[in-house]
Amino acid sequence: MALISQDSFEALDELIEAAKRMDNELREYMGEPSSVVGNEPSVDGESLSTQNAASTDETEAFKSAGAVDGVSQEVAIQKLREALQHASPNVRGCAANALGDFTIPSARNLLIESLRDEHEYVRSKAVSSLARMATSEDVREFLAFVNDPSEEVRYAVANALGKFDDKQAKSALKQLSEKDKSRDVKRAARQALEGKPG
Repeated sequence: MALISQDSFEALDELIEAAKRMDNELREYMGEPSSVVGNEPSVDGESLSTQNAASTDETEAFKSAGAVDGVSQEVAIQKLREALQHASPNVRGCAANALGDFTIPSARNLLIESLRDEHEYVRSKAVSSLARMATSEDVREFLAFVNDPSEEVRYAVANALGKFDDKQAKSALKQLSEKDKSRDVKRAARQALEGKPG
């Protein structure tokens, strides 16, 4: 989406191929046959915008992984727990994203662990997912990432903090809206302060 307005379609073609590779990697992890894309490298080293280009099919696969035939949420959570240990940040990120659809405490605990992942994609997905189930106790979890080196993580934090009517959250949002080096993060923080979605 970021590259769609560009005159050159070369980058867009590369983005589409990267999305296909990511889909295959996730299908293989879930035990499904992958489609043939060729002998192209993994997207682990690709930019965050490339990783985000994949369709929601992989997230849907994770969400339904443990829900077939009435399998309990705990069984699904166990699959996602295993996915969070995967070598690929794409798989870990999709697992963190899927965890936001669960309501049991073990999902929340796994998301809090994922906030410390070494990869920005995983951390940003963990922030966004935790925000969907967050309680007032979680403000401190988000505050710890206000100065994260990743713009994507800080953007997710700005959106997450907007859900809280808390003095510390508002103070952090004010800081992000005034001092963050990213224009997008500043905008998201301002919108959160105004009570608008980011």
